[in-house]
Order: sequence, then structure tokens, then C-alpha cells
Amino acid sequence: WLGYTLFWLAAAHLVLTMISYALDLTPLAQLFFTVLYYPAPWGNSDYLFITGMISFIVLGFVVVTSLSVVRRNFYNFFFWTHMLVFVSIAFAYFHASMSIFYLIPGMAMYGVDIVHRMVSRCFLAKVLNVRHESGEFATFVVETKLAASAQPGNFMRVCLPGISSHEFHPLSIVRATPTSATFLVSAPRGRHSSEWAHKLVKAAAESKTGIVPTSLQQAALQGPFGTTLSLAKRNIGCNDAVVFFVGGSGIAPALASLHKLLGDPTLALGHDEKTSNVATEQPKRIFLFWSAAVCDESAGSAISVLAPWTTLAKSPVSPLRVQVFDTSTPGLETGTVSLQNDTDYTRGRPHLLALLNRHVLPLTQKASDVGEDLSVRVFVCGPSGFSDAALECAKVFKRQNHAVKLDVETESFAL
Repeated sequence: WLGYTLFWLAAAHLVLTMISYALDLTPLAQLFFTVLYYPAPWGNSDYLFITGMISFIVLGFVVVTSLSVVRRNFYNFFFWTHMLVFVSIAFAYFHASMSIFYLIPGMAMYGVDIVHRMVSRCFLAKVLNVRHESGEFATFVVETKLAASAQPGNFMRVCLPGISSHEFHPLSIVRATPTSATFLVSAPRGRHSSEWAHKLVKAAAESKTGIVPTSLQQAALQGPFGTTLSLAKRNIGCNDAVVFFVGGSGIAPALASLHKLLGDPTLALGHDEKTSNVATEQPKRIFLFWSAAVCDESAGSAISVLAPWTTLAKSPVSPLRVQVFDTSTPGLETGTVSLQNDTDYTRGRPHLLALLNRHVLPLTQKASDVGEDLSVRVFVCGPSGFSDAALECAKVFKRQNHAVKLDVETESFAL
């Protein structure tokens, strides 16, 4: 945000300067793109305009390459072109030496980040396990105590020096224990194969079972950071329904929330109260709808971080319902298969409005029949198009069902 702010302030400065010089006899093209009195010695205002334009154009290029669509698809291109900001800073100083004072806040934060990266690189953690999952996913577990206090919605910046020594990527924590942190990585189709996520998934796919590849044996961690999901902070009562509508790696904070709501899924069905860590008061129903290119009908049980929850959902006494929507086949229309399909695995894209009408609306009607109020809490996490469509569906559902108490919380992929 600070870089974008500086760019728009520079753009406003340029426009105001052009307006103020509009009555000058010198054409603006000559004024801004040449040395005014050539040949001229350095000093005064002879190089004022040309140095300012070079700084502004370079800064504009850096801003464009830092947009989310570039950053997420071509991270290395974004990273290295971002170094051009130092060229922009140099010409801004030549343009007007006072400019350096406006750059101090950004440079100070960048310096703190560099020191933080260097320090974290000195304390590498051991990667305990790496697994290639169904589709284009990989999970890995890191031995660390840093995530012991992590809450659902928190993330850590992760660097795998064996893949890239300079790249730190924000990854949501799937599960945190006092001694480890589990992460899920997705390498979406259409991304450049040389990008960090693709390298990680490829290394996991080529590794032998139980053996951590050399390039993935160590990790540098920063964090945890981020805001705790309201689902984890509020008291979820027995008259509530919770819906997780997530896409791709957006399932990570949803799984972390399930651990918060239901405890360890391997113990949740335990008959001995001493071994079961399920909260005494659980939501009436919990729905996990996951849209991902999993390429496998058995994805629910094949993906290690999801399998325990899929097993739990099959229990008749469990409040949990898990449904996977496989988007690996292109061209399927949004929502056409989710209207009537109740299976655990579905080919096609989910439609939140159809799912709410089919699964949640009957619960609200049953609650009203016995004089109870049902609160519905929806968590959405996925790409921008996915999230925007889900939010619109939630608005329509709320508009069509005025009596339903519906709270929606979103988490963005982009930082």
C-alpha cells in the first residue's frame, strides 16, 4: 500500500506540474523529456524534468509488475523487477534531493524485513514429512515451536532454501501443535513451471514414500502472522450452523478451524471422554465444501490433511459434512452439478446459493418450527472470482430469507 500511495502522489505531482507549466512557451514534450538547455552543466533545474520522468516511469513499471495477477503467476519476475525501485529512488533524488525524506518510511520497513529474513535464515527448521497429494497439491510438516500459539487464519512466511534461497511465501497453517506446523501448497494449472510452488510439488511427487527430498529438508519460518478468524474467537453454540466454502489452498484455514471446533478428528469419535477432545457444545451442523482440481474421486480420503475429516463426516453422530468439487475438467458450468448432487465427490464447480438452499435452509426451517433461532456463519476463501461469486450468493440468500441470521467472513489469497 505504501508503494501504491507514493506512485499516485507522484502521478498527482506530475499532473499539477503539467498544469502549472501549461502556459509556458516551451512544449511539454520538450520540457519533460529533454535537458532544457543542452549542453548544460549539472545543477540548478537543467536536469529537473528528465530525471523526474525517468523516476516516475520506472516506478510505474514496478507498480504494474507488483499487481496481484503478476505477483501470483510470475513471482520471480515480480521479485527481480521490484529491484528497479532503487533506480527510481536514485533518479527521484537527482530530481529533487528532498524526495529522499518521503522514501525513508518505505526504506526503513524494507530494511527491517531484510534483517528479519537474514535472522530467520540462521535458524533453519527440520522438515519432518513431505507428501504429494492428489492433483497439484503437496503437504509438508515442519518441526518448530513458533506455531504453538497459532490460531485459525494465521499464516507463516516459509522459505525452502533448497528451492529458492530468497523467496519467502505466506502459507496458511493447516494444523499447529506445540512442536510442529503443517502446510498445504497448491500449484495451480496455467502457472509457470519454474515458480516456487511448482518446484515444491514436483519435488514432493518425485520423492520416495517416507523420504524427504534433499531440496525440502530444511525450512526458514517467520510468524505466525495474520488475524484470527472470528469463528475461532466467538462461542459457537449448538444452535449454529457453520459453512466453509473454500477453493484450492483456501482449505487450509478451514481445516485449522475444524481443529478448533471439533478437536482432533482421530479422537473425536472416541468413546472414552478422557481421550475425546470434542467441545461439550458443538454446532448443529458443519459443512465443508471444497472446490479444487483434485483429479481423483477418492480425493477426500487420499489427501492426508482432509482424510481424517472425511472419515469423521461418515459417522452418523458427527455434525460434519464434507463435499469435494473436482474442477480438473475444464468447461463445466458453474453450479449445474451442485443443485441436486449430495455425493461426497462431484465433478464441476460448486454454487454457494444452491448449497445453502439445499443444506442450510432446511435447518433454519426446523429450528423455527421448535421456536429456536439458527445462526449461520459462512467462511469463504479462494481466488478473487470465486470469493466474489460466493459473496454475491450469500447476499441473495440473505435477501430471500430475511429470518436467517447470516454472517459471512472472507479471507483473501492476496496479501
